[in-house]
Amino acid sequence: MANFIQGFDLNNCIENILRDAKTQLWIISPYIKLHHRYKDCLKSHLDKDRLEIVLVFGKNEKEMQKSFPKEDIDFFLNFPNIEIRYEKRLHAKFYANDSCSILTSMNFYDFSQDNNIEAGILMETSRNPFGEGNLDSQSMEYFDEVIRNSKLLLKKEPQYKSGMLGIGKKYEKSIITENKIEKLVKAKKEFIKPKTIAKGICIRCGVDIPLKPTIPYCKECYNVWKKTNDRNHQEKYCHICGDSTRTSLNFPACSNCYRKERRNLEFPMNKN
Repeated sequence: MANFIQGFDLNNCIENILRDAKTQLWIISPYIKLHHRYKDCLKSHLDKDRLEIVLVFGKNEKEMQKSFPKEDIDFFLNFPNIEIRYEKRLHAKFYANDSCSILTSMNFYDFSQDNNIEAGILMETSRNPFGEGNLDSQSMEYFDEVIRNSKLLLKKEPQYKSGMLGIGKKYEKSIITENKIEKLVKAKKEFIKPKTIAKGICIRCGVDIPLKPTIPYCKECYNVWKKTNDRNHQEKYCHICGDSTRTSLNFPACSNCYRKERRNLEFPMNKN
């Protein structure tokens, strides 16, 4: 059975999927930024080694922390049985547990929950053994393929020891068997910070370039900028220190760097 949901009902249904998961929880969303209500729902599972959590995010291939901040990665690392995966083409949003799933427009993102107009389709898991054609079955099969084709960045698996007389298994601990995600998240800090004043930063993409405030773009970004030729177009980085800030070709540095270097360097705003 499928139902159309929106507004507060959509938020509540996603929270219920998180809270009611028993053995399986899929969180598939290009952007991850935990709302405190989602985090509260998930905290109840921190000691549940039998619950397998699979999280897939996407976008921002060169700056993955923009799609999945480190503080939220650290939160998910506390769970005993989890996979974190990446698919750069991901745009769909899908949340599922053992009994139901939601196909929705809403990212797993706090701003989306509080501000956006969102909607979704809530599907209950079919109990019909011949229900392969049902909407929920088709959705699960499709996203199972998305998961299998995504890139595994982190896997944490529970370890068990046999019970007395070899009967049953007792949870002992969890170990990380795959971990590429921390290296990818740390890469941006090393990437945008210049080593010396002789190097500059492209104010649009953040790569290292020669320090020249009158042309503060790398070649590729400059060619893109030329199509509009808007000297006040808002960019992302300070050309001198590399900090994230509002800049433009007319004003390519943050206020602090401009005050320090205005006598030593030629700036576009000083030409008049």
